[in-house]
Amino acid sequence: MPPSLPPEILDSIVDHLRGDPATLKTCCLVSKSWIHRTREHLFANVGFFATYHRVELWVEAFPDPTNSPAHHTRTLSIHHPHLIKATHAGTISSFCGVVRLVVNTETWDNESLTLVSLHGLSPVLRSLQLIFTALPDSEIFGLICSLPLLEDLKLLSTGNEHRDGRWTTPSTSPRLTGSLELFIASEEIQPTTRRLLDLPNGLHFTKLIMAWFSEQDVTLTTDLVSRCSGTVQSLEVTSYFSGTFPSVLYKNCNSQLRPDVSGMTELDLSEVTQLRDVSFRFTRPNVKWISKALHTARSGNLQRISLEPPRHRNLAVGAAAWERVHQEWVELDQLLVQFWASHSLRPRVTYEPGRFGEEMRVYVAGLLPELTRRGIIDLVQCPP
Repeated sequence: MPPSLPPEILDSIVDHLRGDPATLKTCCLVSKSWIHRTREHLFANVGFFATYHRVELWVEAFPDPTNSPAHHTRTLSIHHPHLIKATHAGTISSFCGVVRLVVNTETWDNESLTLVSLHGLSPVLRSLQLIFTALPDSEIFGLICSLPLLEDLKLLSTGNEHRDGRWTTPSTSPRLTGSLELFIASEEIQPTTRRLLDLPNGLHFTKLIMAWFSEQDVTLTTDLVSRCSGTVQSLEVTSYFSGTFPSVLYKNCNSQLRPDVSGMTELDLSEVTQLRDVSFRFTRPNVKWISKALHTARSGNLQRISLEPPRHRNLAVGAAAWERVHQEWVELDQLLVQFWASHSLRPRVTYEPGRFGEEMRVYVAGLLPELTRRGIIDLVQCPP
């Protein structure tokens, strides 16, 4: 009999190939003893779509759910409703070790479909990403509350219709101790997102990532920060609404920027005891709002303030309007330097240098001269 390596050595060899699916597939043909370890990597991420990677192909390859590699899957993505139909109940239940679940219902036309088959899918599931348009609240929060160990929650919607689905407050809910990301591009969905505040076990998120499309989103952010005041450590805000929204929404090159929205709900950070990182992504910053928020923050734990300046070549506005935007960034620059000096902080400036090279560096230095000179510059390469 030829000598064999100890199982631990073989496992280590296979683990080093985790990013090479072609080689892993070849390993499956070498020996039966290699199959289990290679399947752990080959089937760690599984996605079902309408035109490829269909559930029918999975069932054909693995007709017996109890003997399928689904128990190796840690990230499951569902982009087609066939998987959650009753006819595939055995298939979906076989994914019992999923840690991260992504469900995209944007293209689902059948309104009678339900997410009930996903309830309690995996006892170790900790992350849920739900993409929807007009999904009833009963479906959204029924799924959320069926996952007792859920920590990270990401809700994305570009829909314009709210459906409550006769939702009633549940008796229990996960503690939600990880990150919350909200990208809800419609005021009609506001009632859905505000139901988070009604969950019985409270909210204990350590990271809040918020996208603003209206003043209601600002209010929701302040309410969420207040509710998570004892746990939140990181706050990221990207603004998309009038006065502060990104340039992609400007259609007329000669248009004038509308003034900043006045009367936005102020963010009081005085009761937030663990906050360490604050990040703002505004095309046009609301200097007064940022100033009031920062000056309420406890300086003991705050370690970083991040800014992401706009990309000027994408800002299609008139010269006079752009001059006002430039002046507001200079004011914010001076504000943050003063705040930095009084709190012994080093603000961070984040921008993409690759696309514009030296021109972009000079541009950012013109917007934020003091931060560029005295702060920390984070260079990030954004996807094309």
